[in-house]
Amino acid sequence: MNLIEYLNASGKLTANDIKLLEKNLTTETCLKGTHFLKTGERCSKVGFIENGIMRSYFFDENGNEFTHCFMTKSGFVTDPIAFYNQLLSSHYIVAETDTQLTCFSSDAYQVFEEQIPNWSSIIKRATETAYAAKVMEKSQMLSMDATTRYLNFAQDHPSILQNVALKSIASFLGITRHSLSRIRKNISRKR
Repeated sequence: MNLIEYLNASGKLTANDIKLLEKNLTTETCLKGTHFLKTGERCSKVGFIENGIMRSYFFDENGNEFTHCFMTKSGFVTDPIAFYNQLLSSHYIVAETDTQLTCFSSDAYQVFEEQIPNWSSIIKRATETAYAAKVMEKSQMLSMDATTRYLNFAQDHPSILQNVALKSIASFLGITRHSLSRIRKNISRKR
């Protein structure tokens, strides 16, 4: 599903709306290891993942890296608070695989708001769905032990498990890399 199909599923777009979107959308490729956004940069665009995996992360005051979330196909990529309020970003977004994105700038967003009558409700529905899924996943993880968190993650996100460094997955799961290695070793012994 491309961005226009995704948005149309969240609220009916007219033919003129689609033409306006197509005129203002850009296609980008983020190669593995390339940052879409860095802490301290002005967040001036939103990306929609057509293909690939991206990761949002930040560092605490001691320099420890924490993975906030992973974004995959049909997921939005931005720092929403920084984008909507034209602030500097508080986290990093990096491509974990070569990633194809359809993007729109903050200027294009303003055009959409002005010229697409139901733009606010369409984008709100589209982003709320994605946000709710991320919150639900994190909330469920908090009630699980580390092994269950890993097993659920492996079942729900096999492509991330195959393509992302274990230290990033461990950080997302809220465990150390050493603990994750031990969990994986114990699971493989039981099989």
